[in-house]
Amino acid sequence: MSADSTTDEQERPTPNRTAVAAIIARSKPEDYDGHTEFEQLSPKSRLEWLESAVRFIELTRRARMTRDDTV
Repeated sequence: MSADSTTDEQERPTPNRTAVAAIIARSKPEDYDGHTEFEQLSPKSRLEWLESAVRFIELTRRARMTRDDTV
């Protein structure tokens, strides 16, 4: 894969990217201020939150690897 094809792929809007860009455009700074108050969660709730975060990261990595393999 050449650097040019990577650049072309990154610049080409897809329906998914367009939807995500629209959501981000509607967001406000307070959406990212850390208002989840993680430190006030119970130990069990913290573990559940972390488990969800790890699951999201793994699914995202797999999807990216699958996409990169098909390009």
